[in-house]
Amino acid sequence: MIYLRQIARRWGKDTPPFPHGESPNAMPNLNYHRIDDGRIVSSLPHVFHQICFNSLDALDGDIGQAAGSVARSMLDLQNRVANTKFDFALTGLRVKVLQYPCGGGYLSEHEHPREPQRVGLITSLSRLGDDFVNGGTTFRTPFGFVDTNEYHDIGDIIIFRYDLAHAVRPVDEDKQIDWNSDSGKWSVVLERRETHAHSTARM
Repeated sequence: MIYLRQIARRWGKDTPPFPHGESPNAMPNLNYHRIDDGRIVSSLPHVFHQICFNSLDALDGDIGQAAGSVARSMLDLQNRVANTKFDFALTGLRVKVLQYPCGGGYLSEHEHPREPQRVGLITSLSRLGDDFVNGGTTFRTPFGFVDTNEYHDIGDIIIFRYDLAHAVRPVDEDKQIDWNSDSGKWSVVLERRETHAHSTARM
């Protein structure tokens, strides 16, 4: 998990960021990264550094091996738990590595359609109490509010019903954001390309 995080950061430093004001959806095979610092209006307000792999096969060397190993294990779990048959393709899933930086990285509460993905998987790449202290993923469930902050440690995977409202609470708000720092809450998720367009914010 630490290695994937390090190699993803290195890939981001060596790759020009995708510009704001343009949609990467116009280039569905593009592997890209971008820092979203909250100044650009979004239907789902957020502050994070996203590293998006639309095409795992196009990744060379260490990053391809590291991202592919974790992503394929997650894909196998996704298909077994949800009884789906997804692959990594334009009609399947893509991989996102997300850094919610200390100093207020967050993702506003939102929900997705349950079908066809059925479940969501969030793999932690961060060490609790070391990389960050506060700012867990939260869920609104039929049984009440769930905050995973104390339980979602490095290597752990959250599996949740995909239509549950969820969010990432601001990470270590008392600190100053440093986009050059490795600290913060790091996650890997699998998603369909259409997920964002069909997701709705909770007000």
